[in-house]
Amino acid sequence: MTIQQVALVTGSSSGMGRLIAETLARSGYKTYASMRNVESRNAAVAKELQALAGSENLPLHVLDLDITDGNSVEQAIQTIVKQSGQLDILVNNAAVMSVGITEAFTLEQVRAQFETNFFSVVQMMHAVLPIMRQQQSGLVINVSAIGGRLVFPFFGIYGASKTALEWLSESYHYEVAPFGIDVALLEPGAYPTGLIARIPRPQDTKRLAEYGDFAQLPEQIISDFEQSFDGTDVPDTHEIADAILQLAQTAPGQRPIRTVVGANDYGVRDLNSHTAKHQQTLIQQLQLPGFASLVQS
Repeated sequence: MTIQQVALVTGSSSGMGRLIAETLARSGYKTYASMRNVESRNAAVAKELQALAGSENLPLHVLDLDITDGNSVEQAIQTIVKQSGQLDILVNNAAVMSVGITEAFTLEQVRAQFETNFFSVVQMMHAVLPIMRQQQSGLVINVSAIGGRLVFPFFGIYGASKTALEWLSESYHYEVAPFGIDVALLEPGAYPTGLIARIPRPQDTKRLAEYGDFAQLPEQIISDFEQSFDGTDVPDTHEIADAILQLAQTAPGQRPIRTVVGANDYGVRDLNSHTAKHQQTLIQQLQLPGFASLVQS
């Protein structure tokens, strides 16, 4: 008898996170679609997901979770384990994308960017990995971006947070593999996921003014992105959800550390392949038992 696997997806109130949660549930995974404020700001979304679960008979559950609040994280994980007895897949999807003159972001804004995109992932993994180690199995998928591998001007603090996520994830990839746990990175290109509509702008108006007309360039980039999603050849966000599903369905120990999604990757696939060769050499030279077989592009 096959035991139904249990998945948790963060940032499921809209866009990519919601689509990932629905895709996993439709594929038979008992899926917890998590979001903040399920009884207030996101109450309507929660009801929509609950109605969808009922109409399609899906193993889809809404879970109140603030990824930046340690107490909320612990309570949510305890709820899942109490209800389901296990947790097999964690998809760290929730993110914020700041765009603008990098110098004009305040220190508070930079900290907020890292709080959501990096420290919350650390917090989620701290809560989930002990359960997976006890199970001797599990999969963590951290949603990064091609901007975590290549530098896009004006995406400085966003790219920095995703680059930090890349290093963190690959370190975990080696360190928890002996316990039967896979850690993988998903690196999407540009998709109409809702991130662009919620872009925080820099708040240091004095520094912005010192850049003169140059400070308008980030707004032009944002506008170009938005216009590219209005045409007939719009990237299909389902590709991201399908890539998550494929990682979930791949045999443990066979999942690639990085999966790029999107036709226009700006050469990130080649970069990953090239880097993997040098990473393999580094691991071999360290002569750490059992690690040499873990490097995958």
